[in-house]
Amino acid sequence: MNTENTNDQLLLNNFVNGDERSFEMLVKKYRSRIYQTVMYIVRDAEVAKDIVQDVFLKAINEIRKGRYVDQSCFGAWIGRIAHNMAIDHIRRSDKMQMVRNDDEEYDIFDTMRVLDKNREDDIISEQIKQDLKKLVNSLPESQREIIFLRHYAGLKFHEIAEEIDVNLNTALGRMRYALKNLRKMIDDNGVLLAS
Repeated sequence: MNTENTNDQLLLNNFVNGDERSFEMLVKKYRSRIYQTVMYIVRDAEVAKDIVQDVFLKAINEIRKGRYVDQSCFGAWIGRIAHNMAIDHIRRSDKMQMVRNDDEEYDIFDTMRVLDKNREDDIISEQIKQDLKKLVNSLPESQREIIFLRHYAGLKFHEIAEEIDVNLNTALGRMRYALKNLRKMIDDNGVLLAS
């Protein structure tokens, strides 16, 4: 367990034992990150602020009820709560907009289902792309180059080997190490790459 997670766990234990200031420290630590996550989804500063408050209230309630079981990473846990609450807000607001439009002749429930799925899928897909791009950018240059040439430029491995002037086995090895490093970073950072 890394130091950050250990510190978070210590603060959570103190909070459970009655030290309210410990949770305030967690709020200060994660507020900005949670706000950015929510703001990216809802795209409204006032709504995002309200949701962030609700996220921390929900976290408090879950912890007090003994439902916080992810002892390894508080940041990832509260990030999932924030993401889910922001998506729920989008679903509710889309449904409310659809219900207000009663002049049209169509099956309102079919339209809501389509809008929910499309908008949520778009938001999740964009977030996954951003998260993956950040991870790829943190790889060593040689591995980053292989990922770019293979997945973004669409080159085959023998073309990559020619392009960067290495043998085919070296190109394949770099890709293997790049994927291995990406998997490790995904696990270490609690990144979700699927909806």
